[in-house]
Amino acid sequence: NSTQQLLHPTKWVAEPALWTTWWHRGVLKAATSGGEMAYVASKDFANCAKMHPRPWQFCRNYARRFVSHMNATDFKTFSDLPFLDDEAVKTILD
Repeated sequence: NSTQQLLHPTKWVAEPALWTTWWHRGVLKAATSGGEMAYVASKDFANCAKMHPRPWQFCRNYARRFVSHMNATDFKTFSDLPFLDDEAVKTILD
């Protein structure tokens, strides 16, 4: 029983993999050709961010809030697709 969802331009997949241990929740397939994707290795991202104190602090604070939000969310709603609504993102960023 698979569900298909369309990922719109400027959206991302698997953000939790940057902030916590993450197991992917499905298969990502391109609906059409010509799309673009950038891969960011979480360890490389962390190592790069650590070299710059201000971005590193931002990332650490964001990660704590992101994981806190995940812990308060029903895990059945977790997805590799963006699962934070605008209000959740605003709360995390405030």
